[in-house]
Amino acid sequence: MPVYVWTSQQGTFSQDQRKSLARAVTDIHCSATGAPRNFVRVIFNTYPEGSGFLAETPSATVFLLCHIRPGRTMETKHSMLKQLNDAAVKIGGISSDALAIIVAEIPPGHGMEFGLILPGTTPEEEANWLKEHRR
Repeated sequence: MPVYVWTSQQGTFSQDQRKSLARAVTDIHCSATGAPRNFVRVIFNTYPEGSGFLAETPSATVFLLCHIRPGRTMETKHSMLKQLNDAAVKIGGISSDALAIIVAEIPPGHGMEFGLILPGTTPEEEANWLKEHRR
């Protein structure tokens, strides 16, 4: 269920950078959460030049919204945020000053994937959901 949505000015990331960022996001998420790789969704949205602002100043700002299920420790979320920032800087060639990242937790039952309502976060709920998903 994790969905990572990058929003940036057109031309900020090349196709190769997008692919590398998608791989990095998937690696970071799966390493931190144990989620299967094929659950991670990464989307890149763009906006036209002149349509991004930092306060009232035009800016080629980059925003990464990370929709994840709850249950991760604050330490885990902070580690993920730092790794995502580092990947954007290294792979995307952008400055941390141009980047904002937010982790938003989606409560159990507030999403659907593979035609199934997302489970709670207990090991039993996850195991039952995975068992049903793998049929």
